[in-house]
Amino acid sequence: MNHHIPLDVNAPLRLDYAKGFPLRVIRREEGFWFVAAEIAAAMKQEVEALLPMLEQPAGRLLLLAGEDEPVLCLSEGELDEVVRRVKKPGARRLRRWW
Repeated sequence: MNHHIPLDVNAPLRLDYAKGFPLRVIRREEGFWFVAAEIAAAMKQEVEALLPMLEQPAGRLLLLAGEDEPVLCLSEGELDEVVRRVKKPGARRLRRWW
């Protein structure tokens, strides 16, 4: 049975990108969003190193289901821009997956 999840509920979908690197994806009306800290960890980077590569304001704070604090999330376009600009092996692996 298919259940409809309202878009105003930020219930993340967990993808197993690589062993030890799960990525949470949030579906919203304006598209899909990815948790910035998990993207940075998958690229073996710090979030602070990724943000200067993006146009300001970078990302959006979303309060995810099950979290107490808002989490910085990147849109699909921001994720695409980050994986193209970072020239590290972790980013290359994420780029091939993306």
